[in-house]
Amino acid sequence: MVILCKCIIYIQCISLLFASFSGQLWLDTDFESDLSMIGYIPTVSFEKKNQNDSLLDFEFSNKFIYNSKTEDYFTARYRTWIRYSNDNIDLRLGLQKISFGNSLILRPLNWFDSIDFRNITDQTEGLNALRMQIFPNLNQSIWMWCVDDVKASCGGRFEFFNNYGSFGITYHNDINDEAHEIFKIPQIIDNQPAILGPGKNSRIGFDYRYDGNMGLWFDGSLIMFDDIDDSSLKIATIGGDYTIPVYNGLLLMLETMNVAIESRDQLLLNLNTTAFMVSTPIGLLNDLMFVSILDWESRDKFSFIRWSTTLDYLSLSCMFSINPDPIDDNFKIMLIYNH
Repeated sequence: MVILCKCIIYIQCISLLFASFSGQLWLDTDFESDLSMIGYIPTVSFEKKNQNDSLLDFEFSNKFIYNSKTEDYFTARYRTWIRYSNDNIDLRLGLQKISFGNSLILRPLNWFDSIDFRNITDQTEGLNALRMQIFPNLNQSIWMWCVDDVKASCGGRFEFFNNYGSFGITYHNDINDEAHEIFKIPQIIDNQPAILGPGKNSRIGFDYRYDGNMGLWFDGSLIMFDDIDDSSLKIATIGGDYTIPVYNGLLLMLETMNVAIESRDQLLLNLNTTAFMVSTPIGLLNDLMFVSILDWESRDKFSFIRWSTTLDYLSLSCMFSINPDPIDDNFKIMLIYNH
């Protein structure tokens, strides 16, 4: 804890030289495992507006975590990037967030982020990359990036919007020839194992969303492995939501995801998962949400109910999970302070 306090004071002193200092402090308690974690992400940022309406800014943040059960400390860079932007371009270099796709829980396009739908901190892992976004007009955007992993891998994305909805087409050429994580599975339970891909691969993604009386979306991902002939991983999610006009509004959401692995025209794996969510605001500050996730092959069902409240700077989340055997049910409380 002394180390954490020293780091906070040090970064606050540095921030006096800059335009902005902010941070997120949280306490996460798991009563089933008798585990409490204290974390803090201080952020120092600076921006300079130029006469031609362009902006030069940068952000630096570090993550500090203390585990009360093991008394271990963990520290790592969270964000470190510099950006030049104007009305038509956004060029960013450094440790940053790259995320796209429409799905909320079952997300085929989480190639680069680690967003956990259960967590109200909205934290996600960053990656070292050079990313450029070009905005030809209000209805189109072009993304290009190179990710600095073991080897630099590059890709791009094209988005466009019209009266029929929003569309996205994505491609990434991953030339890392070591086994590594290529797709982050939904974090239904804690400490789920990662899916490691066998080396080099090419990824193609497509996503679509329509917002009318109800919302409809589709996210699809095709990952082709270069080192295994005619082998691929296909992931697709279709979803929808609708708000029933009762009380303060009752939001219903349904997503279904199919995961298939094929090799030489043989289907090696075919899994189907469905997620159902219902949520409603209670007053101006509170929200109640229930989520149930069903694995159609094993018939296992994972459910949790979460109550959360948000004030100006404080957020509180209480979550109770019901899991199939042999996974224990658990109860968690998370307190977050943003400044």
